Amino acid sequence: AAETVAHVSVVLDLPHNTAHLIGQARYVRAEAKTHLSLNVVDFDAAAAAPFAQVLSPMTALAIPVGGQVHAVIDNDGQVLSGDVDLLGEHGQLVLPDYYPVPLAIQSIAFKLHFTNAPQHLVLDRMALDLGDARLSAVGTADFKGPSVALDAHADVYGIPLARFDALWPHGMAVGGRDWVTAHIPDGIIKSGTVHIVASGTTNDSASIQTTVDGAFDYTGLEVHYFPTLPPIRAIAGHATFDAAHMDLSIDSGMLGDLAVSKGMAAITGLDQDDREIAIGLTADGPLKSLLSILDMPPLGYAHDLGLAPDGVGGRLNLRTNFAFPLVKSLLFKQIALGVKGTLDGVAAVGVVGPRDVTDGMLNIALDKDDMTLDGTARLSGVPVGFNWRESFITTDKVRSRIAFHAEPDEADRAALALTAPDPVALTGKIAVKGDVTIDRAHTTTLDATADVKAADIAIDKFGGFDEIGRAHV
Repeated sequence: AAETVAHVSVVLDLPHNTAHLIGQARYVRAEAKTHLSLNVVDFDAAAAAPFAQVLSPMTALAIPVGGQVHAVIDNDGQVLSGDVDLLGEHGQLVLPDYYPVPLAIQSIAFKLHFTNAPQHLVLDRMALDLGDARLSAVGTADFKGPSVALDAHADVYGIPLARFDALWPHGMAVGGRDWVTAHIPDGIIKSGTVHIVASGTTNDSASIQTTVDGAFDYTGLEVHYFPTLPPIRAIAGHATFDAAHMDLSIDSGMLGDLAVSKGMAAITGLDQDDREIAIGLTADGPLKSLLSILDMPPLGYAHDLGLAPDGVGGRLNLRTNFAFPLVKSLLFKQIALGVKGTLDGVAAVGVVGPRDVTDGMLNIALDKDDMTLDGTARLSGVPVGFNWRESFITTDKVRSRIAFHAEPDEADRAALALTAPDPVALTGKIAVKGDVTIDRAHTTTLDATADVKAADIAIDKFGGFDEIGRAHV
C-alpha cells in the first residue's frame, strides 16, 4: 500500500494532570514520511520540547493546553515541519533568567508553524492574558546548532505600573527597569508596541544580544522625582523607547493642585551605568501651591524670601525644566533646575512692614542660584513697578536687590503712611525711584530719589501757609 494509516490514542499521566492525544498517523511510503495529526487535551506545553529542538521555546510554558498539532516526521524520527494551534489556561511562564518568580498566566492562545531544514519557527499569533495585562505577539525564531535568532513584535494592553517589577523582564533595559520600578509606583500603560530582536546561543544566556524598541500610551502615572517633594500624579501621555533612551510626552498631570501639561521627559543612558533624565513641563495653578512646594526641604525658597505660603495669593503659568541623574539616593546638588513664566493677581500679606501687596502682574525666572521678579503690583493699593533679584548663593554678601519706581499722590502717600512732616504741606504726584539692598545679616540699605516737579509744596513759617509754588528738586 502506498499509505499506512494508524489511529492514535495516547493517555499521559503527567505530574499535575492527565493529557490525551487523539488522532492519526499516516505513513506515505513514497515520501518516507509520517504525517501526524493530533487533537490535544490538557497537554503540558513544556513537555513538547522533546519532539524537536525547534520546539524548545515551549519549555517555558508550564500550562496545560488543548487544540491541534500537525507534524511531518522522517524515518529517523526528525520533525521536518508542522503547525500548532493551542489554547491553555491557568499556568506559568517559566524563564528563570528573566523572571526569578514564574509569571502567572490566566490564559494563552497561540498558533505557529515550523520547518526543520533550516530550523525556522513562525509565531503566527499569540494572545496572552495575565489577568490584569494582555499581550498579543507575532514573530520568528531561527536555529542553527546552538545559535538562535529571534525577531518578535508585541502589542500590550492594560499594564499596571504597580506590577511592573513582576512584568518587566530582568536583564532587559536594566537602567530603565530599575528607575521605573522604584519611582513610578502607580499608573496604567493603556496600549503599546514592542519590537525585540535577539541573537546568541541557547547554552550561554550571557552571549545573547538583544535590541528593544517600542512606544506606549499611558495614564494615571505617579512619578516620584525627589524623595522629599510631592509626586506628579495622574500623568497621561505617550512614550517611545529603545534600549538606550526613553522619550515621554506629558499631556496632562497634577502636582498637588497645579495642573501640568505640555511636558516632555527624556531618559538617556539606559544601556549604561550613568543614566540621566531631563524634564520640561508647563504648570498652571495657585501661586500658594508652588510656594508650598518651594518651601519644602531641600529647597526652602519661600523661607529664604521671607514669605509664608499661606499668606500668598494669585495664579501662575510657568515653564519648568529640571534634570538629574537616575540614582536611587539623589542629592539636591545633583539637580539642575530652571523656571520661567508669569504670575497673575499676586497678593501677599506684610511684604513691606505692615503693607500688603495686591494685583501683582509679574514675570519670574528662578534657578538654584537666584530668582528674578519683574513687573507691577499695588503696595497698600499704590501702583509700584519693581525688579527684584534674590541670590540663593550663601557666599554672596548681598542677598536681595530691589529696584522700584512709583508716582504716589497725596492719597497714595497717606495709604503708605509716608505723609510729609509738619510744617510742610505737599500735594500732587511725586516720581520716586530707588534701590533697596539687603545683605546676609539683614542690614537694609535704601538709595532713593524723588522728583517733585509735578508737586505743590507749602511751608508754614508763622502758623499760616506760605505758598512756594512748584519746587524743582
